[in-house]
Amino acid sequence: MGNKCDIPFNGDDSLSYFANVKSLRWFMESQPEEKISRMHNVVVNAIVDDHYIVIGTGSSQLVQAALYALSPTKQLDPISVVSATPFYVVSPSLLEPGSLIDSRTVGWFNHWGPEFYGH
Repeated sequence: MGNKCDIPFNGDDSLSYFANVKSLRWFMESQPEEKISRMHNVVVNAIVDDHYIVIGTGSSQLVQAALYALSPTKQLDPISVVSATPFYVVSPSLLEPGSLIDSRTVGWFNHWGPEFYGH
C-alpha cells in the first residue's frame, strides 16, 4: 500500500477554535480535518463523507456541540435529551438563558422521567 496509509499528525497541527470563521466548521483547521477524514476512509471504520467532524477536549464540549447542532432555531418547545445510565449530568448553571446550553432550546431529562434539570 506504500504511502496510502501514511497519515502523519505533526505537533504543530492546530485544532484551533478560530481557524476559518467563514466556514460552518469554523473551529477546525482544514488540514487536520482532511487527515482525520482520510484516515477513516482508509481504515473504513466510519462514514465521513457529507458529515461533520466534531472535536473537543472533554465530554462537556462534545455534548454542548451536539446539543447546539441538534437544537431547533425556530421552534418554541425545546428538544428533549434523554440519557441512559450512565448518563451525563448537566450542571443547572449550564441551562440558564444565555449560557452554553440555553434551556429555551434544550430540555434535559433525567433517566427516570421528564424532569428538566435546572428548572
